[in-house]
Amino acid sequence: MPSSLSKEFDLKLAKKAGFALNRWPKSEEDAKRAEEFLANELANLSLVDHERVLFDIYGITAQEKEDPEMIDSKLNELQSELDRIESKDDYDQALQMNPAYVESRDFRLLFLRREQFDAKGAAKMMVAHFVEKRNLFGSGEVLARDILQSDLGTKDMPVLRRGYIQVLPVKGCFGETHPVQDGHAHRSRSR
Repeated sequence: MPSSLSKEFDLKLAKKAGFALNRWPKSEEDAKRAEEFLANELANLSLVDHERVLFDIYGITAQEKEDPEMIDSKLNELQSELDRIESKDDYDQALQMNPAYVESRDFRLLFLRREQFDAKGAAKMMVAHFVEKRNLFGSGEVLARDILQSDLGTKDMPVLRRGYIQVLPVKGCFGETHPVQDGHAHRSRSR
Protein backbone atom coordinates (compact mmCIF):
# COMPACT_ATOMS: atom_id res chain seq x y z
CA MET A 1 0.00 0.00 0.00
CA PRO A 2 1.48 3.40 -0.89
CA SER A 3 2.63 5.46 2.09
CA SER A 4 0.07 8.24 1.61
CA LEU A 5 -2.83 5.79 1.32
CA SER A 6 -1.57 3.89 4.35
CA LYS A 7 -1.33 7.06 6.48
CA GLU A 8 -4.77 8.24 5.34
CA PHE A 9 -6.24 4.79 6.04
CA ASP A 10 -4.66 4.72 9.53
CA LEU A 11 -5.93 8.20 10.44
CA LYS A 12 -9.44 7.53 9.17
CA LEU A 13 -9.58 4.24 11.07
CA ALA A 14 -8.31 5.79 14.30
CA LYS A 15 -10.81 8.66 14.08
CA LYS A 16 -13.68 6.33 13.18
CA ALA A 17 -12.84 4.05 16.11
CA GLY A 18 -12.79 7.02 18.49
CA PHE A 19 -9.09 6.92 19.35
CA ALA A 20 -6.79 9.83 19.87
CA LEU A 21 -4.40 10.05 16.95
CA ASN A 22 -1.30 10.39 19.15
CA ARG A 23 -1.44 7.33 21.40
CA TRP A 24 -1.73 3.58 21.61
CA PRO A 25 -4.71 2.01 23.44
CA LYS A 26 -3.99 2.35 27.15
CA SER A 27 -6.24 -0.38 28.54
CA GLU A 28 -7.19 -3.94 27.61
CA GLU A 29 -10.69 -2.63 26.86
CA ASP A 30 -9.29 -0.04 24.42
CA ALA A 31 -7.12 -2.68 22.78
CA LYS A 32 -10.04 -5.11 22.46
CA ARG A 33 -12.26 -2.37 21.00
CA ALA A 34 -9.53 -1.46 18.50
CA GLU A 35 -9.06 -5.09 17.52
CA GLU A 36 -12.80 -5.63 16.98
CA PHE A 37 -13.08 -2.43 14.98
CA LEU A 38 -10.10 -3.34 12.81
CA ALA A 39 -11.49 -6.83 12.17
CA ASN A 40 -14.82 -5.33 11.06
CA GLU A 41 -13.10 -2.81 8.77
CA LEU A 42 -10.91 -5.51 7.21
CA ALA A 43 -13.96 -7.69 6.60
CA ASN A 44 -15.53 -4.86 4.58
CA LEU A 45 -12.54 -4.39 2.26
CA SER A 46 -12.28 -5.81 -1.23
CA LEU A 47 -9.97 -8.80 -1.55
CA VAL A 48 -7.28 -6.68 -3.25
CA ASP A 49 -7.43 -3.94 -0.58
CA HIS A 50 -7.49 -6.56 2.19
CA GLU A 51 -4.33 -8.13 0.78
CA ARG A 52 -2.64 -4.71 0.49
CA VAL A 53 -3.39 -3.94 4.14
CA LEU A 54 -2.07 -7.32 5.29
CA PHE A 55 1.07 -6.89 3.17
CA ASP A 56 1.54 -3.45 4.71
CA ILE A 57 1.04 -4.73 8.27
CA TYR A 58 3.48 -7.61 7.84
CA GLY A 59 6.02 -5.61 5.84
CA ILE A 60 5.68 -7.75 2.75
CA THR A 61 6.60 -6.04 -0.48
CA ALA A 62 5.83 -7.22 -3.95
CA GLN A 63 8.91 -9.06 -5.14
CA GLU A 64 9.29 -7.26 -8.40
CA LYS A 65 12.52 -7.83 -10.22
CA GLU A 66 14.63 -4.73 -9.84
CA ASP A 67 16.02 -3.40 -13.08
CA PRO A 68 19.68 -2.32 -12.63
CA GLU A 69 19.14 0.68 -14.91
CA MET A 70 16.11 1.79 -12.88
CA ILE A 71 18.11 1.41 -9.67
CA ASP A 72 20.97 3.50 -11.04
CA SER A 73 18.50 6.15 -12.18
CA LYS A 74 16.80 6.24 -8.76
CA LEU A 75 20.15 6.46 -6.97
CA ASN A 76 20.99 9.48 -9.14
CA GLU A 77 17.56 11.00 -8.36
CA LEU A 78 18.18 10.39 -4.65
CA GLN A 79 21.47 12.28 -4.85
CA SER A 80 19.75 15.16 -6.67
CA GLU A 81 17.04 15.29 -4.00
CA LEU A 82 19.65 15.24 -1.23
CA ASP A 83 21.46 18.11 -2.95
CA ARG A 84 18.19 20.13 -2.96
CA ILE A 85 17.70 19.82 0.82
CA GLU A 86 19.25 22.90 2.39
CA SER A 87 19.08 22.01 6.08
CA LYS A 88 20.82 18.66 6.55
CA ASP A 89 23.63 19.30 9.03
CA ASP A 90 23.67 15.80 10.54
CA TYR A 91 23.69 14.16 7.11
CA ASP A 92 26.50 16.47 5.99
CA GLN A 93 28.51 15.73 9.15
CA ALA A 94 28.15 11.97 8.64
CA LEU A 95 29.09 12.36 4.97
CA GLN A 96 32.23 14.28 5.90
CA MET A 97 33.17 11.70 8.56
CA ASN A 98 32.63 8.58 6.44
CA PRO A 99 31.61 9.11 2.81
CA ALA A 100 31.96 5.38 2.05
CA TYR A 101 29.19 4.63 4.59
CA VAL A 102 26.81 7.47 3.69
CA GLU A 103 27.24 7.05 -0.06
CA SER A 104 27.15 3.25 0.02
CA ARG A 105 24.84 1.86 -2.66
CA ASP A 106 23.37 -0.73 -0.25
CA PHE A 107 22.78 1.88 2.47
CA ARG A 108 21.00 4.23 0.06
CA LEU A 109 18.94 1.39 -1.38
CA LEU A 110 17.51 0.75 2.10
CA PHE A 111 15.87 4.19 1.98
CA LEU A 112 14.78 3.94 -1.65
CA ARG A 113 13.20 0.54 -1.12
CA ARG A 114 11.47 1.70 2.04
CA GLU A 115 9.95 4.60 0.11
CA GLN A 116 9.12 2.40 -2.90
CA PHE A 117 11.76 4.17 -4.97
CA ASP A 118 10.34 7.65 -4.34
CA ALA A 119 13.65 9.54 -4.38
CA LYS A 120 12.28 12.67 -2.68
CA GLY A 121 10.77 10.64 0.17
CA ALA A 122 13.94 8.58 0.49
CA ALA A 123 16.07 11.74 0.70
CA LYS A 124 13.85 13.18 3.46
CA MET A 125 13.96 9.88 5.33
CA MET A 126 17.72 9.64 5.00
CA VAL A 127 18.20 13.15 6.42
CA ALA A 128 15.74 12.35 9.25
CA HIS A 129 17.67 9.13 9.94
CA PHE A 130 20.85 11.06 10.70
CA VAL A 131 18.97 13.61 12.85
CA GLU A 132 17.46 10.82 14.94
CA LYS A 133 20.75 8.95 15.11
CA ARG A 134 22.46 12.08 16.44
CA ASN A 135 19.63 12.64 18.95
CA LEU A 136 20.02 9.10 20.26
CA PHE A 137 23.79 8.56 20.06
CA GLY A 138 25.40 11.97 19.74
CA SER A 139 27.52 13.40 16.97
CA GLY A 140 30.56 11.18 17.42
CA GLU A 141 31.82 8.54 15.03
CA VAL A 142 28.69 6.40 15.54
CA LEU A 143 26.84 8.93 13.38
CA ALA A 144 28.74 7.67 10.33
CA ARG A 145 28.61 3.91 10.84
CA ASP A 146 26.23 1.13 11.78
CA ILE A 147 25.07 1.08 15.39
CA LEU A 148 26.63 -1.68 17.49
CA GLN A 149 25.45 -3.26 20.72
CA SER A 150 28.45 -1.66 22.41
CA ASP A 151 26.92 1.76 21.54
CA LEU A 152 24.00 1.09 23.88
CA GLY A 153 24.01 2.53 27.38
CA THR A 154 23.69 0.68 30.68
CA LYS A 155 19.95 1.47 30.82
CA ASP A 156 19.45 0.10 27.29
CA MET A 157 20.90 -3.36 27.91
CA PRO A 158 18.21 -4.64 30.33
CA VAL A 159 15.55 -3.58 27.81
CA LEU A 160 17.41 -5.41 25.06
CA ARG A 161 17.75 -8.55 27.22
CA ARG A 162 14.02 -8.56 28.06
CA GLY A 163 13.32 -9.49 24.47
CA TYR A 164 10.75 -6.73 24.01
CA ILE A 165 12.39 -5.87 20.71
CA GLN A 166 13.65 -8.73 18.58
CA VAL A 167 14.92 -9.15 15.06
CA LEU A 168 13.19 -11.77 12.95
CA PRO A 169 15.56 -14.61 12.04
CA VAL A 170 14.65 -14.41 8.33
CA LYS A 171 15.68 -11.49 6.16
CA GLY A 172 13.17 -9.70 3.95
CA CYS A 173 12.89 -9.84 0.17
CA PHE A 174 15.78 -7.41 -0.27
CA GLY A 175 18.00 -8.66 2.55
CA GLU A 176 16.68 -6.19 5.14
CA THR A 177 16.25 -7.14 8.79
CA HIS A 178 12.86 -6.85 10.47
CA PRO A 179 12.75 -5.75 14.10
CA VAL A 180 9.51 -6.54 15.94
CA GLN A 181 8.12 -5.47 19.29
CA ASP A 182 6.68 -8.18 21.51
CA GLY A 183 4.20 -6.55 23.87
CA HIS A 184 3.71 -9.84 25.70
CA ALA A 185 7.39 -10.00 26.67
CA HIS A 186 7.05 -6.54 28.21
CA ARG A 187 3.79 -7.32 30.05
CA SER A 188 4.78 -10.70 31.42
CA ARG A 189 8.01 -9.40 32.94
CA SER A 190 6.59 -6.17 34.33
CA ARG A 191 3.87 -7.77 36.44
